[in-house]
Amino acid sequence: MAAGTWWGPVRLHPPTLALLIGLGLAAELLRRVESERRTSVSFISVILTAAIPLVGPVGAALVGALPALVQPRGTPAIARAFNMAQTGLIGLAGGCVYLGAGGAMVFGASSGVTDLLAGLLLPLLVATLVMMLLNAALIAGILRLSGGTSLRFAFLHTSRDGLVLYLGYGLVGFLFVVLWQVERLGPLSLLLVVAPLMLAQWSISGLVEERETQLRTVRTLVAAVETRGAQRRGQGERVGEVCEAIGEQLGLTPRMSEALQFAAALHNVGLIAPPERGEARHLTPDRARRIAEHPTRGVQMLQHIDFLEESRSAILHHHERWDGDGYPQGLAAERIPLLARIVAVADVYVALTWGRDRMPPEQALEIVDARAGTHLDPRCVAALRAAWDRGRIVDRPRPAGPDLPLDHDAPEVSDLMASGVPR
Repeated sequence: MAAGTWWGPVRLHPPTLALLIGLGLAAELLRRVESERRTSVSFISVILTAAIPLVGPVGAALVGALPALVQPRGTPAIARAFNMAQTGLIGLAGGCVYLGAGGAMVFGASSGVTDLLAGLLLPLLVATLVMMLLNAALIAGILRLSGGTSLRFAFLHTSRDGLVLYLGYGLVGFLFVVLWQVERLGPLSLLLVVAPLMLAQWSISGLVEERETQLRTVRTLVAAVETRGAQRRGQGERVGEVCEAIGEQLGLTPRMSEALQFAAALHNVGLIAPPERGEARHLTPDRARRIAEHPTRGVQMLQHIDFLEESRSAILHHHERWDGDGYPQGLAAERIPLLARIVAVADVYVALTWGRDRMPPEQALEIVDARAGTHLDPRCVAALRAAWDRGRIVDRPRPAGPDLPLDHDAPEVSDLMASGVPR
């Protein structure tokens, strides 16, 4: 087994390169057909991975870049150029890492198991890992430039979602190369790797369907809250946006970020049962008692929904106060779950900017700042301010509809509840 040089005409091997580019074009067309799926196995990624030991870094760059020419009509030229540069750079980087990790370029029928493991599989897995990280970094950069998303947040989300897939691409790419070069099957190798790819697609589709079922469940519950009162339409979504910005600033893990989004969407779900006969304009004892009970009612309603397990504590405790005068359990400071503290800050900010007496964001931020250390967690308040300063929280108009006569999320209501209104 000889590594050889990869930049010469022999190593590029034009017929092999042309076949791989053709397969890449076909795979890209297939991906366009399946573009409605949120997640799918990428045949082009498998072909790109296999191209690394078959045609070297330069060849892999071409295999990655040229199929990106197949774009939907109307795709802006800059987007087309970015896609080509991205996949080409990933192929080139993967090829260089493969060689740097000791990967070989020539295999034959005499290649032993040790040769294939040390000279092909392990370097290929290292290369796919680097390709995944580079892809995540590029996507995170685009999200940062286009929408202000935190680089760290976007990178962690993208790399988490891609890790298992890319390692799978490495394993299937290894099988592809063995069949192509060692067994001399050439393009027929693709037929033999389609079956495991289809199995992987089936598994991933199951996960995607489960995820979509979860989202449908959350949307149904949110719709129930908003149907109960048109005054709350869009409020959960807005709280979720602010929570996301605060969570990014605090460096939450992707798993915690997901739990936070569910909690933000459902934190007022306890308000749908039992229904109120009218919205009081003042905090009567009966109204105060029902407000104090809604976090517990909400958790009771959600207790059998497994995927909300990490969100339930935030829903239960989002009206606790930093000074310990909140409800339902009177927790204080760090004893309050972090996600609940984030929802509390977002809740107050949204109540001030969307409520009956809504005010400009700058004025609302001053009020939130003043409540740090008494009502709200100082660290979460500082994160809200930092996210605003970075442009991560964009002011937008509230949907048309009636105002809440009394918004239980308003800071003055929290103070009244803390002062001992009978419950």
